[in-house]
Amino acid sequence: MKMPNVLIVDDNLANLLCYEHIFEDSNLKTMRAHSGSEALTILLGEKEHCVITDVSMPEMDGFELTRIITHDPAFANLPVILVTGKVFSENERLKGYHCGAIDYLHKPLTADIVGRKVKHLAWAYYRLKQLQSISDLLEKIDYLFPALLSFLADKELPQEVDKSIETITEIKNQWKDIYV
Repeated sequence: MKMPNVLIVDDNLANLLCYEHIFEDSNLKTMRAHSGSEALTILLGEKEHCVITDVSMPEMDGFELTRIITHDPAFANLPVILVTGKVFSENERLKGYHCGAIDYLHKPLTADIVGRKVKHLAWAYYRLKQLQSISDLLEKIDYLFPALLSFLADKELPQEVDKSIETITEIKNQWKDIYV
């Protein structure tokens, strides 16, 4: 079974290793980046399902990284969690949410909370992407199906084909009721 991918971004190697340890038993595949620019490079080549990024990093901080990720249509709805050891004012916390972060984690981290939160967000996004793929496939079927039915209309078809057409029609109608 495929597992969701979590990208961990932190300029501190010890923190990266700590996160990897937290996610060992969570059915998540972890990838690490030591900077915001490295994270963006990884995102271009991988399908991530959650990003955890430290706020305080040199060159590109977690706010900027989050803004870049969440404002790119290719990463629509990708959950990004900001991690900080600082005590933020309400305005500073709002800055992260305005950048597109879905949540904050505060150091010192509680492994169980981090693990569960990230696992649930990653799996939810992973399932969302699966549903979007199914929806895209059904849209293609919806587009091609009338032409196929028109082509087959005057032909004698085996009973198995008729049953398959009925099944496809039922699936299309059920999916429209659920997803549209």
